[in-house]
Amino acid sequence: MDGHALTLDKPILIVEDDSSQRRALMRSLSGYQIIAAASAEEALERLLSEEPLAAAVFDVGLPGMNGLELLEQVRPTRANLPVVLLTALLDRELINRACRLGAWFLCKPVSPTELAHVLGQIQQFEVHPPRADLSALIVKHGLSRRESQVLALALEGLRRDVIRSRLGIRETTVKKTVARLLRKCGAASLREIETNLA
Repeated sequence: MDGHALTLDKPILIVEDDSSQRRALMRSLSGYQIIAAASAEEALERLLSEEPLAAAVFDVGLPGMNGLELLEQVRPTRANLPVVLLTALLDRELINRACRLGAWFLCKPVSPTELAHVLGQIQQFEVHPPRADLSALIVKHGLSRRESQVLALALEGLRRDVIRSRLGIRETTVKKTVARLLRKCGAASLREIETNLA
């Protein structure tokens, strides 16, 4: 694998109802630990458990609950899990919903190299759990989930373009979110917040 290799101590969850496609995806990631699920319902059980995962790959076109709906179900408890959505058809609504949920997406058919590369990339943007003092600040000032995410990433020293990419939002949204959270915290800058936390 290239320099984007994932950590191997946690498995990747692949959710694909077509058995031949599922086997192909598993082969393309043969260097990694893989857990496979044939339905969203089966995957949901694993995702709602405390089972540690490095990343997840969902087919959007699952029967019953589709891949996007599955992601919406698990995001509240798996906020930091890197997820790639595979889709045969990209439309604006799908892209917008996927971006709001912090997911990456690839058009099928996906080459093994492309999938491994994207999984490696998104692993670099994994969000670390907020520090205890940051959690207290979030509660104290009533920050929204988006404001909390932007603040946590900014305090990790990430640039705005990286924050935008990680959260799947526009740069203008990052700027507006920063402005809102600064106003709520009564701070002139993110550096001032960081200094107060130190």
